Amino acid sequence: MVNDAHLHAFFNPAGVVYEIRCFRQAPGCFIHGRPTTEFTWFSGYSWQFCLCSTCLTHLGWFFSAADFSFYGLIGNRLDAG
Repeated sequence: MVNDAHLHAFFNPAGVVYEIRCFRQAPGCFIHGRPTTEFTWFSGYSWQFCLCSTCLTHLGWFFSAADFSFYGLIGNRLDAG
């Protein structure tokens, strides 16, 4: 859980809404890009993109701070199977 919840809904700068689920581990995810704090959804955390390591589909984001990190994965992309 992050900020007392497993499920969060946020929008990006383009106004696209994402419902994400938070996980401590995400086997099969490939972290891509340089960490940034620009438009972070979680104060004190930087983020990077998470891609499927097999097909490179964008699955969500990896959030990291000095003492904790987690994956915020897009719910409907996990359910798509």
